[in-house]
Amino acid sequence: MLSPHEIATLILAAASLGPIDADALEPPELAALEQARLVQVAVDEGQTKVTVTEDGHRVLRRLGIEPSAGERSEAPRMAARREMKVS
Repeated sequence: MLSPHEIATLILAAASLGPIDADALEPPELAALEQARLVQVAVDEGQTKVTVTEDGHRVLRRLGIEPSAGERSEAPRMAARREMKVS
């Protein structure tokens, strides 16, 4: 079971558009997330980067924090329908 701090750290890592600098995250929570295989920590050109794994994204979807793939693909269609009605 994840602590509230670990969930918050997972959300921060997932909210970035790409790998996030590990210095922006708390080490104990980051270590727990890596051990649970919810994030991947890699060193690239001397900087430690954190990326959310598929398991991490699955946890966020189960918590209702991240939309499922089907919900993501429907959002642009709904926006397009609204634009057509307004025109």
